[in-house]
Amino acid sequence: MVIANQHYRDIYHIVDLVNRDYKRGGLAVPGLTAGPCLFKDGFFLINALPFSDLISTSWKVNEAIPLFLIQKIRERIRLEGKKAVILGLAFKANIDDTRESLSLKTKKGLEREGAEVYLHDPFVKDYDGDVYETLKEADLIFIATNHNQYRQLDLNKVAKIVKKRCTICDIWNTFKTDKIIFSLNSLLEKNGKN
Repeated sequence: MVIANQHYRDIYHIVDLVNRDYKRGGLAVPGLTAGPCLFKDGFFLINALPFSDLISTSWKVNEAIPLFLIQKIRERIRLEGKKAVILGLAFKANIDDTRESLSLKTKKGLEREGAEVYLHDPFVKDYDGDVYETLKEADLIFIATNHNQYRQLDLNKVAKIVKKRCTICDIWNTFKTDKIIFSLNSLLEKNGKN
């Protein structure tokens, strides 16, 4: 994803081309990949691999993704004083486990930029309230976990409650735009709802 971006290429298009009509395809779309197993299990392999730098370098690249995405968001909007909503705190879809989740790193990065950060996760106690209430007046929606609930958001309702120029960061391609960062207006136009 990072390399594709540096060459002004669409990672979702690349993944589609790699997987299309290929029996052994299965290249995954990018996402915020985390969790305790990813964090620790790779390091168990270091002693057994002749190229131990591979594991540590992979981990470092993965850990840098939230800050890379925030940098790309900053190219579109100024974050200082803006309301940013992170959707998803768990480290993978449809669970409540937040261990080693990159959502919290994303939160810190957005706060460092001066954003007011709000969190929602339908599976995590104390953050499982009404998603639409959390999204009210949002300038930025950052989909950090690809929970099924977020795929079913009523976009017309979202459009009525967020700021007019709301930006969305959707690394999981939840809304099938084939873009990582886009405006809510462009999403509505794509879906014929504007």
